[in-house]
Amino acid sequence: MTSDITRYGIIVGVDGSQQADVAVRWAAKEAMLSGVPITLMYLLRPEIVTWPLAPSDRFSVESEIR
Repeated sequence: MTSDITRYGIIVGVDGSQQADVAVRWAAKEAMLSGVPITLMYLLRPEIVTWPLAPSDRFSVESEIR
């Protein structure tokens, strides 16, 4: 017999903190009791790094072409 109930897994965000460790342990127990998968997610914040650009040699190349 098939069931019409949709069973979703458990997703836990982790960041290396003590609170995240507690959440992972709780979620693992819940997943085992419920028979659902557990997914751990670690997200990174993108960092934008900029640096000054070197002067362009475009003008010297154009003068050599002439």
